[in-house]
Amino acid sequence: MNEPFSARSAAAGADRPGACETIADTASRRSVSQPRKRRVYPFTAIVGQQEMKLALLLNVIDPRIGGVMIMGDRGTGKSTTIRALADLLPEI
Repeated sequence: MNEPFSARSAAAGADRPGACETIADTASRRSVSQPRKRRVYPFTAIVGQQEMKLALLLNVIDPRIGGVMIMGDRGTGKSTTIRALADLLPEI
């Protein structure tokens, strides 16, 4: 008689070829072998939002400006622009 699927039964058979693995096993193996990096939209490909991009670039050039407050409606590219700019900057 077949046992119902559970994490315990999957983990118990994980050493057999073709056996099921738990989600945790798969995630831990992936994080060790291949770190996932989020794909970032290129900063230069962002169209529009010229004032926001200029303010962010000026803040990168001269941090004494003290930062930039970005506000706007949903879907205007706020997070995408920040991630794209952060991808261009060197690691700290």
